[in-house]
Amino acid sequence: MVLLFVGRQSQLSFKRMVTQLYGTGGMLLAAVVGVTVIVFWQQRLPLLFLPALPILLATFKLGRPGAALSILCVALIGGLATATGHGPIMMTHLTKVGHLQFFQLYLAATFLMALPVAGALDEREALAAALEDSATRFRLITEQASDIIALIGFDGVCSFMSPASLTILGIPPENIVGTRPIDLTHLDDRVLIDQYRKDLRSGAIGPGASLRFRMARADGAYVWIEASSRLATMSDMPSVVTVWRDVSAQVGIEAELKTARAEAEAASAAKAGLLLSPVGP
Repeated sequence: MVLLFVGRQSQLSFKRMVTQLYGTGGMLLAAVVGVTVIVFWQQRLPLLFLPALPILLATFKLGRPGAALSILCVALIGGLATATGHGPIMMTHLTKVGHLQFFQLYLAATFLMALPVAGALDEREALAAALEDSATRFRLITEQASDIIALIGFDGVCSFMSPASLTILGIPPENIVGTRPIDLTHLDDRVLIDQYRKDLRSGAIGPGASLRFRMARADGAYVWIEASSRLATMSDMPSVVTVWRDVSAQVGIEAELKTARAEAEAASAAKAGLLLSPVGP
């Protein structure tokens, strides 16, 4: 049983194991050996419970390998001591075969004690690795994105701002986090922004609905921002995830087209009026 358990540890790299064994992990395994020797080479006190503490500590430090190596140490030392007539098991009124069977039950109980702890630690380590990987991916996306990605609470305070704020607004993200970004918007646009946020929270508009407004840069100039937002349901604090895109160039082109269209319509109307005007005798 112990050998099968040890066989599952091939997933851990040898380098990592060696590194841990040279540190606190090695000291804990030495403690397992020392305590087991003390317990099994005397037969006056029932101290079979003592190895449990260093075994659990080694399991917490080294995970499954720590549990496997600890059980192996107890099996070798305790088995040898019991077979040669030493240890607290000798206090029981059993035959030699009975002593060995009792030790096997003790070893199995110790194994079953360490196994759930090792499994829980492995799950926690896998979860931590997954969270770290997810955070790394998210950081990579936000750092490389040309649009601003922000997380804003229902109170209007920003809790996250991507690095793109420095490119678009000229303001470092850390200078915006903890503040209310609406304070950077044009006064004439704030009523629209407030209504947009209310509609988003109430469900009057769907996720991804966009809004255009003006936002002040660090140099005082205004840029046109197109915001696309949705509610952040994964947060314990109600928030809005929003993406801001600089559409100043697009707004400028649209304004030029509108002006050109108006001028063309005015010229066409003037020409039509000239043609329809009465001609003198």
